[in-house]
Amino acid sequence: MKLQILTLLLLGVGPAICSKLAFGYEAVMFYTIYRLDYFTNANSLTLAKGCHPVPCNFDEFIKYISKTTFYTGSGGKIKNLVDPDIDEARRVTDFPGNGPQRSKTDKTRRGYEGTYDQKLLLGSKWEENLKHGDVIDRLADIVQDCRQKRGGQVDHYVKKSITCMDAVHSLRKQEQSAGIIQLANKKLKSYNIGITQVSTKTVTTPDGKSYQEFDAADTIRRVLQTGNNGQKLVPFLTNLVNEYNTNGQASPKGVGVAHGSVMRSYEKALSRLRSIDPWSCP
Repeated sequence: MKLQILTLLLLGVGPAICSKLAFGYEAVMFYTIYRLDYFTNANSLTLAKGCHPVPCNFDEFIKYISKTTFYTGSGGKIKNLVDPDIDEARRVTDFPGNGPQRSKTDKTRRGYEGTYDQKLLLGSKWEENLKHGDVIDRLADIVQDCRQKRGGQVDHYVKKSITCMDAVHSLRKQEQSAGIIQLANKKLKSYNIGITQVSTKTVTTPDGKSYQEFDAADTIRRVLQTGNNGQKLVPFLTNLVNEYNTNGQASPKGVGVAHGSVMRSYEKALSRLRSIDPWSCP
């Protein structure tokens, strides 16, 4: 298994780090930026340059960049494969839905699982040892370059790219929040101060669903009311989000580190694409 993972990394093939919820939106984002690249640089296409016919539709594109999987296509579940509806396309490539399906006896991949070939996706923008966050940085560069040519399809695909980025960031934040809450609850229980659950607040995602986010201020307020032993927890709770992102304390495999790195790449991309020229925001 270790050899297999090493081989994938050397080949530039890797998963969209630890994000079962965001796989679908990320796949649509990849394709949307590919279409944007095509409409502004048809004669010098950068992304997925080997995908044929040019420009590829959504199914052709996903099959091309996911060489390590057996994505069999959308099966008619996407009405417009050239400019797919975000919700239709993300459902097809989502982790819980019609994407990865493995039988109990056959472990062969049956669909898109967020695993893509960086080199096939990025083309001339690819270099060795890129992390998933680096890929997002390069895609943001392409959006920024393409947005200079305003009008028609360019405006449409820039806005759609940012909409997808927003959704991916929100869903990754949801996964991050679950890890933080799990870690904080475990810590609270170990102190035996009569509090075993952190305070949370409800956040609504772009697709209308909701999840619980760690409420540090209220948790600290409750902990301080328990006395001296509770006060010892305050520094931990205050720095919890940052610690999770930099040290990966919620996982022995350092999932928090990788997740935090990708989150920062998305935040950087969104801030950059919005602040320079607000016209493109959805």
